[in-house]
Parts: sequence; C-alpha cells; structure tokens
Amino acid sequence: MALTEPELDYGYAQGFLVEWLKNSPPQVKEHLQILVDGINFYKDKVRTLEQDLETTNGRYNALTAQTAQYLDLMAQQKDLLDQTLMDNQREHHRYDEVPDI
Repeated sequence: MALTEPELDYGYAQGFLVEWLKNSPPQVKEHLQILVDGINFYKDKVRTLEQDLETTNGRYNALTAQTAQYLDLMAQQKDLLDQTLMDNQREHHRYDEVPDI
C-alpha cells in the first residue's frame, strides 16, 4: 500500500522532530516516542477499521443481492399460486347455476 501525502508529511515531521531533539534530555525523547507510538497505534486502528468496513460492505452487497433473488423467487411463487388458485376455482364454478339466496 502506497503512503498517502499526510502519511509522508507525518513521516517527515517525525524525522525532523527526532533530529531536532536528538541532543535533548532523555525524558523529552521518551515523551516524543510515546506520542509517535500513539499516533502509529491509531493509524493502524484506522487502517484496520477501513479494511473491516470494506469487508462489511462486501458482505452487505452480497446479502442485498441474495435478498433480491429471494424476493424475485417469492414473487414467482405467488404468481404460480394465484394462477393455480384461479384454475382450481374455474373447475368448481359453473355459470349455469343460480345461487340460492
């Protein structure tokens, strides 16, 4: 995966700070490292979340397509049942009979 422009800027800034603070007390270097590690941690979390989102979107799209297929099948079955019901009702209906009311 290629680095984005903000990641390149971040890497440059990190290198600049490390070089700029190389003669500073160890506590400053330690705190700088804590900040760098924290930013890296959250950057990794964002990448993981982006991958999870991509996976979830793929699954959602597949389920949506499958649902459309099921709905189409149900519509076909409804049409078949309606036609069968009409055909069966025709067999039992006689037009020459007068209802008894």
